Amino acid sequence: HTARSLSAAMHRLGGGASVAGSTVAAARRQSRHHAGARATKARCWAPSLVMWRRALVSALAGWASIGMGRESALALSGSGVVPRPWVYSSTSVTVGSAQVPLAVWRPAGRPTPADEKASETYAHRIDIGRIAQRLGVRWLGWLPARDRPIPVGASASGLADGAAAEIGQVQSSDCVVFFAHGFLGSRFDCMGVCEALAAEGFTVAAPELPESLAASYDPSEIVNRLSIFAAVRTRFQELAMPNQVRFGIFGQSAGAGTATMLPSTFELGRCAICAFRGFGGTDPLLVVASSGDNVIPINFIVGALRENAAAGRPTRFFETAVQAQNVYSAADGSTQPKRGALIFSAKGDSEQFAEAGIAIETSLDPAPNHLSFLSTGTNDAMLGVLAPLIPIARILGVRMLDFNVYQKNRDSAATAALFVPAVVAFFVANARRRG
Repeated sequence: HTARSLSAAMHRLGGGASVAGSTVAAARRQSRHHAGARATKARCWAPSLVMWRRALVSALAGWASIGMGRESALALSGSGVVPRPWVYSSTSVTVGSAQVPLAVWRPAGRPTPADEKASETYAHRIDIGRIAQRLGVRWLGWLPARDRPIPVGASASGLADGAAAEIGQVQSSDCVVFFAHGFLGSRFDCMGVCEALAAEGFTVAAPELPESLAASYDPSEIVNRLSIFAAVRTRFQELAMPNQVRFGIFGQSAGAGTATMLPSTFELGRCAICAFRGFGGTDPLLVVASSGDNVIPINFIVGALRENAAAGRPTRFFETAVQAQNVYSAADGSTQPKRGALIFSAKGDSEQFAEAGIAIETSLDPAPNHLSFLSTGTNDAMLGVLAPLIPIARILGVRMLDFNVYQKNRDSAATAALFVPAVVAFFVANARRRG
């Protein structure tokens, strides 16, 4: 059964897998030879597995060699420089011995520091071997990295140009929002949110964190999420001197934990997307989650919100994403809660949540999964590189992290159209209220 499954999986890989066809056939013949020549299954099974593993390595080597050098042309076809209300640049911060890449978005017309390089492409990189090692398949750590540059402004949400007219500009140049990506994530994962925030007047900064897809540097005890964000915070404080900077932060998955656990004050608020363990601070808070998430169970997130409520920190559950946006956009701020939650779920779950006193957003069917909250650009890049490996991952028992679900639903644009305006409005409201 394993032999048939692996053979079928490599056939679905196409191209690269075909170079291993003779190896697979040889492995099958060798496996049968051992089975007939030895008296027990125990003696024939180990050689068989060795041969299949060699066949798998040959197939992956063939797949990895296909398309190398074509990524830039594919990713950038049709791209061009277009006027927009924000600009993108890249730089790095020094943490220990590491140079940590930093993506920065600013409103158009704001000064750009000399050490930042303006660019019309996001230098997105996917290290396949690093992914395999992080997911426990260390013997595939030799697989190559792929550059998948994404045109700046290619976010499918279409919100970066329109959000400003709907919500209103943040006038202060000292409002900075950080983005924290998740496990095996990218600093570009929520580029649509970053673009929309920059269009509103915020400076947005997203560092590459140690568990990233790009693997640009070696993590260590010194180079971690805490030290990286401390360095980024110091950078923007020094750039703004003598003015004081007001900070905000949002994160997805493991980045949501970072957003709620980092020390210091975030006056502009903290937004946790797809994960929440609780927050005991006084900064404004917005939690965004979905019952369609198969990585972080919704019951876990709702339970943490209830525990916070029992401790005297109640949360307002919004009935729709539009309601959340409207509440945070109210000019007088009288209806804006200190803590809010936008929970996506299927319509069939409405009664169950209602009995628990929780309002839910049911516009999307099926409900968004863990990757639905990432940008279309980075999700498409991942699909282009990793989709052929899904059959192999299933055979090896590797955690999918909802990648297979997203491959079927392709709903990041629809999800962004609902949750991005609400997130942007949340930060704008806190910038106005405390400005």
